[in-house]
Order: sequence, then structure tokens, then C-alpha cells
Amino acid sequence: MKKRLFCILIAVLLLMQCAFAYVTISSTPRDKYNIGESFQAAGTVSSEEGMTGFIRTGVECNGEVFPSSLVPVSISAGAKINIPSQTAVPPVMFTSSMEGICSIRIGLVEAGVEHDYALSKEFEVVKELKAAFRVEEKNLQAGVPLRITGAIALMNLEPITGVAEIYNVLGGTRYLVSVIPVDKGNFSFTYPTKGMPAGAYTIEVLARDMYGNEQLFEAASYTLSDKLHLSASPGKADYLPGEEAAITGELRDVHNALVQDALAYVSFEGTETAVRVVDGKLKHNLLIPESIKSGKHTVSISASDNLGNSGAASVEIFVVPVATSLRVEMENAEAKPMGSVGIVPRLLDQAGDLIEADVDIEISDAKGRDVVGGKYASGRKMLYEIQQYAPPGEWEVSARHGKLSSKTLFSVSEVKDIKIEVSGTRVLFTNTGNVKWKDNAGMELNGVNGIFTDRMTSNINPGETFVVDLGKQAPTGGYTLTVTLPDRAETFYEFGIPDGKNVYNLNIVYIIMLLLVAGLIAYETTLLLKKGRRMTPKLDHDDLRRLSRKAVSSVDAENAAAREKQRLVDDYKRMTLEEIKKTENAMKPMYPDKPWRRRVERKPSAPQKKDEGNAGGAASFFGGF
Repeated sequence: MKKRLFCILIAVLLLMQCAFAYVTISSTPRDKYNIGESFQAAGTVSSEEGMTGFIRTGVECNGEVFPSSLVPVSISAGAKINIPSQTAVPPVMFTSSMEGICSIRIGLVEAGVEHDYALSKEFEVVKELKAAFRVEEKNLQAGVPLRITGAIALMNLEPITGVAEIYNVLGGTRYLVSVIPVDKGNFSFTYPTKGMPAGAYTIEVLARDMYGNEQLFEAASYTLSDKLHLSASPGKADYLPGEEAAITGELRDVHNALVQDALAYVSFEGTETAVRVVDGKLKHNLLIPESIKSGKHTVSISASDNLGNSGAASVEIFVVPVATSLRVEMENAEAKPMGSVGIVPRLLDQAGDLIEADVDIEISDAKGRDVVGGKYASGRKMLYEIQQYAPPGEWEVSARHGKLSSKTLFSVSEVKDIKIEVSGTRVLFTNTGNVKWKDNAGMELNGVNGIFTDRMTSNINPGETFVVDLGKQAPTGGYTLTVTLPDRAETFYEFGIPDGKNVYNLNIVYIIMLLLVAGLIAYETTLLLKKGRRMTPKLDHDDLRRLSRKAVSSVDAENAAAREKQRLVDDYKRMTLEEIKKTENAMKPMYPDKPWRRRVERKPSAPQKKDEGNAGGAASFFGGF
């Protein structure tokens, strides 16, 4: 706080002193000045009471004052003196220490005290220079000299005298080329480019005068190319093996001018030939080998001049394939019915390579009959499906293309198989193999009514079906059917015969017992009747009592016999009803809503047994009726 008050007091005292003298600046400086330039300040100084002292000139830059001169002056009271017409004030010189933002300062000093001063508008003291440059070619062929010219001046466009450093910049690296003098702002420079790497270059010029003004300029940019433009043509697109291809071309530089003298190399299929380029023209006859691969081929051409520039080109020619051989490849030499064979026809050219063309294919079966005929693509697999009943043996595949032909064989194996199905009471034997079926099949029905057998003997051709009806081979009822073949046995559960042959299912033992019981009852009844008719009526009291007891015993015996007879009759009725119910149930379908349940048992081939009819119990007894 005290420091601030002190500063304010000093400022008030100075203002009081300056109230008697005044300084003005009427001249206006430029915005920028170079080091070494000067400025003539103009203005006025005056005093109300008059004074004898000095006019002090200088430059104030960045808060620092650089005094320039002290010119004595005597001012009468109320007088005004013009600067510099009435007082010779020398120009202000700008030095390198003044670089930055500055102002011209003019002060009026008396007895070491500056009564008043004035500042001009701000300007900048710089080291910058101005320049203009020119290169003759921005796209330059390697080996051709580079020439650059330019003019360099101060900010007020006054030409400088000094030096210029020339730099070549490639890939961010600056290479010093030369240092040349600058006379009255002008300079000219020629630079050889032979041996320089190709690329995009920048020319930088660092100009400097005697006062220390300097500026780095990006003077120009250019592209140095060591490439030549080579164009070539094959004459025509398609060639046959053994023909000559006429290769022609032109060689030009970056300015599209024909290269007068160069050497070219023509490369094809591992062979290189040197060809002279005269007046920019290239001519060469290329021989195509007889065994060359078909398809596209590239002819490579390179050329270079004596300055190290080079160019390259390539042309494509198409070698037309010539079919020389035909063969048929089989993926598998043997196949089963319902299988497949892979057939690949291959048409080959002069180099042994595949030709993509259509080939005529025919397939004949083992009996010599044509089964396939048509055109198929060379090199692509043809998948032929063997039919189920295809005849076994050797099949032939033949291929043709033009005058070329080829044949090969594959075999279809023999399949012997029979398929067994059940439909109602019928058994269906279907030959699913590709040879005739000549074996026998045994059939066995096993149920509550007994075991019944049958046999099938028939020659069945491939694809044919033989039917055996077992509806009358066994009594009505449910059975398990077993079909026995030489190599396996198949079982069908819940096989029902709804309307079989008639049989009686009463047990002979029960019938004999019933007959014996009935005979005994009849015999006993007859004896009792006969005894009753031979009795005499003359009886005493004791006899009557005995007869009474006997009669009671006889009645008890008759009652017992009647009860036994009734029991036998009831048993007979019960057994008869049970047998009738069994017969009725046997006449109905056993499982009307269920499919056949089947079990297949494979077994080694064995001779077929003769028919055997086994019967057990009452069923075997009545099976003979």
C-alpha cells in the first residue's frame, strides 16, 4: 500500500513538471523494419515558460529504451520548434538488439530531467526477408541439370547484397548443395542431378545480408524421376504353340520425348533376349515353344538409357490349347447296387494340362446295354448311381473327343438278399438283390394251439415278390411267426389267424372222466331200483326198524350221490363255458391296433430241416382232426 502511494506521488510531481513543456510526433512509421534500416522522426517541441536543454531520440522495444541521440535545443517562452526542419534530429537506426515490437521515443530533457516525451505508433523490427524463386522443370529426368533463379529483398522491397545457402531436401533430410553470392538481390544456380536418387525434392534457400537479416525460404519443389515410359504390344492376342509373336513398343522420357538410344531386354518363359531401341522404337519377333502351357502368358520387357533411367512393361498373350490325349479316371473300381462310382474324364493339352471342354461319355452295363450317354465337362467328377437291380459284372466307360478316345472298366458286385414282410396272414418274400433267389425258407407258427410249420420253395427274380398265405395253415388264434433263411432268422410277434382250420379244444381226459362218472351214477341208480322191487312186505317190528334205518341210510346215500352228480355237472358246465370263451377269443384279432413286432436273428447258413408237426396237450390231440 505504501509503495503504491509513493508511485502515485512521483507521477503527480512529474506531471507538474511537464506541464510547462510539450513534445509531439507527427511522422508515422511502417509496420515492419529490417535490421540496418533507419527512421527519420518528425514532430514539435514547445515550452510555456521557455527552457534550454536537449531533444533526446531513441527506440523503446519490449519495455526497454535504446537512446539514439541528444540534440541541444533552446526554446523561448511560448515558442514551438519543428523537428527536424528547425532542429536537426538525426534518423533512428534499428539494430539486431531491437528485434521485436518497438516505438519511436522523443523526449525533452533539461538538467537531466525529462520534462515530456512522445511515442510513435508501434511497429516491428524483424530479420525477415522477401524473395521470389523459379525452377525451369518441376518434373525432371534423372541426369538432367536443375536450374533455379530468384530475387531477395528487405521488407521494403529493397534488394539485398549478401549470400544464399542452397539446400536439397529429400525425405525430411536437408543436404547442403552450395553457398552462392546474392548481388543486388539476384541469384542463379544450376545443380547436376546425375546419380541422385529419384523422389520428391524441395529446394530451400537460406538468404542473409550484412546486417544479420536472414530468412529460410522453401524456394521450390520438383520431382526427380529415373523412370522411362515403355509401351509394348503383342501384335495379336491368341497364338498357337510354335507360332511367332511380333512384339513392338516405344520408349519415352518424363517429358514424353522419344529416348534416342537405349537397350531393352525381352524375357519369356525363362529366356531373355537383348534388343536395341533406336529412336525410341522397339521391335522383336518372339518364338512360342511347342510344349508351352495353354492359357495366359506374360512377356516382360525392361529398357534403360545411358543416364541410368529405366522403364519396364509387360504384355499378355494367350496360348490356345491343343488337345493331345484323353483318359478316364475312376474313383473306385468296384461298387455295390445303390452305391455310386465317381468318373472323371480328363482331356489334356500339349503340356499335359487339363482342357476345360465337353467330352462324350457312355456307360454300358455287364450285359452290354447302354445306360448313360451324354456330354460331360472335362476335369469334373461325374457321379453315377448304381441301380438296385443293376446286373453284376464288368461295366464299361468310354469317352470321346474329336479323334481322341479312351475306355475303362469297373465292376458291380453281386448282392443276394430277400426282404420278408407280413400283411395280414400273408408272408411276402421280395428279392432286393441283383441275382435270382433260389434258396428255401422255413416258416413256424408257435401259439397256444400248438406249433405249425410250412416251407417256401421258389425262384424269385430281382425285384419280384412271392406271397405265402398262412391263413389255413393253423387254427384260429395268435402266434409268433419265425421265418428261417439260410443266413438268418426273422421273428414276427402277434401274428394273428382270424379264420383258421376248425379244431376242438376239450381235453380228452376231462371227457373220459365225465363219461365214467355218468356211467357210475347210472349203474348205481339201476341197482337200487332193482333191490327195491325184490323186497317182501311181511316184516316184523325189528325188521321194520332195520328197514327204516336202512331206508334212512339209503336216502342219505342217494342224497350224497345226487350232490356228487350235481357237482360233476357243475364242473362240466364250467369247463365247457371256459373252452367256449377261449375259442371265441381265439377267433378275434389278438392285437388289432398294434403293428407287427419283428425280431431278426442272423445265423450261419445251415441245411433246411424237413417239416415237423409237433403238438402237445389237447391241441395236439385235436390237431389231427
